[in-house]
Amino acid sequence: MGYQTPAQFVAQIEAGQKFRALDLKVDSDRQQGWLEVTYLDDDLRIGRGNEGNVFVLTKVR
Repeated sequence: MGYQTPAQFVAQIEAGQKFRALDLKVDSDRQQGWLEVTYLDDDLRIGRGNEGNVFVLTKVR
């Protein structure tokens, strides 16, 4: 991917650069859990965990 620094990576994203997808195998016997997050807007985030938990987060201003 050519990753060097967070700032350089963000600049590439903002410039519209496309990145190659990575598909990595996860060993199920070593996996401790996961959290899938969907950003709905700047103030609200909804996530779902591997044990059926649902998280609704709002930004405090």
